[in-house]
Amino acid sequence: MLFKKFVELGRVIQITKGKYVGKLAVIVNIIDCNRLLVDGPGIHRSECKLKDSRLLKFKLGHINPDTHVSVLKRKWEAKQIELRFSRMPYCTRQQKLQRRSEITDFGYFNMRFAMRKRANIIHNAMNTVLNNEPRTLLRLKTDFKDELNQKLGYKKPLTPEQKKARDAKKAAKYQCTVVAKKSIALKKKALKTKKYE
Repeated sequence: MLFKKFVELGRVIQITKGKYVGKLAVIVNIIDCNRLLVDGPGIHRSECKLKDSRLLKFKLGHINPDTHVSVLKRKWEAKQIELRFSRMPYCTRQQKLQRRSEITDFGYFNMRFAMRKRANIIHNAMNTVLNNEPRTLLRLKTDFKDELNQKLGYKKPLTPEQKKARDAKKAAKYQCTVVAKKSIALKKKALKTKKYE
């Protein structure tokens, strides 16, 4: 399908112009092809032009035109719209551009200097981690992904029994690989001794 975001009831939008510029809202009703009725946190139920809004990928599910504000609020909090929007690349880019527009030339110079310094520190730290413990970085990445998925509700946290089972499975797998490596090493050694005989 070419288009994935449609103007529909329950679609979350960002207002780009007018009184509530930059705020998130949800489409409660469609007045006509150019106007929407929107509601959201910090916004009274009001009219918004379609050209002054940006459609986002989030949806609150089934919503009627007469849905109460408390129901909307409950659905909004359950879907964690604010948190998910703040993690979008578009949001981080907009915040960066806003901060950039507010600073002076001297502030920009200081920022560039600090960025170079930070890059050097990160580069050196990454090299030390990769040289000393190459598997630690992968483990940290997977732990971070799991934690984020649990926060957003995509993944359920494991129970202590499930964690024990997972650890036992990993230990068994590791033991198998160790045994296999040892057997291969012994075979190679045996082949070498046969050659020299």
